[in-house]
Amino acid sequence: MKRVGVLFCYMCCFIGMSVGQVKSVLLGIDGLHCSACSLSAEKLLLQLDFIKEVKMDLNKHVAEVTFKEGAGIDFAAMAAKVVDAGFSVRSLFVVYNFTNVSVADHFCFDALTMTFSFIGIKSSKVLNGPELIHLVGKDFMPGGEYKKWKLLETNSCHSVYPIDAGAKKVYQVTL
Repeated sequence: MKRVGVLFCYMCCFIGMSVGQVKSVLLGIDGLHCSACSLSAEKLLLQLDFIKEVKMDLNKHVAEVTFKEGAGIDFAAMAAKVVDAGFSVRSLFVVYNFTNVSVADHFCFDALTMTFSFIGIKSSKVLNGPELIHLVGKDFMPGGEYKKWKLLETNSCHSVYPIDAGAKKVYQVTL
């Protein structure tokens, strides 16, 4: 009975909430040393049909990626394109425009074709406006950093979204 009550609370929060939207991604890329490197990574990223624009910052080794409106975004495909170009992904930060959303550890929400599950959040925070959320996973960070996060990864969103969980990609994220 207690589990049903908790599930009901989660569902009520999600139904009435407009959480916001993905604005862009800041993709940290290791190995970019020249404009030719930057151009090759940019061209491969632009092959993905959901990407609108890529702005490379060679000094910071970061690509700012914006998306076509309403397109299904695949972060793993983006990371694979970086690796295909001969580089490695150092980080992947999603710039997400929140609308008064209170997040805590194991908080989940849908965003278009994906679900975000927050991990490693020490205390509840209210997010409003553009915020950086860091994708956690072996495709989105160096192996040494991923080892620190691996034990915190959970599938808590599957219990919140039992019907959609199979159709949506669940991404572990942190602030």
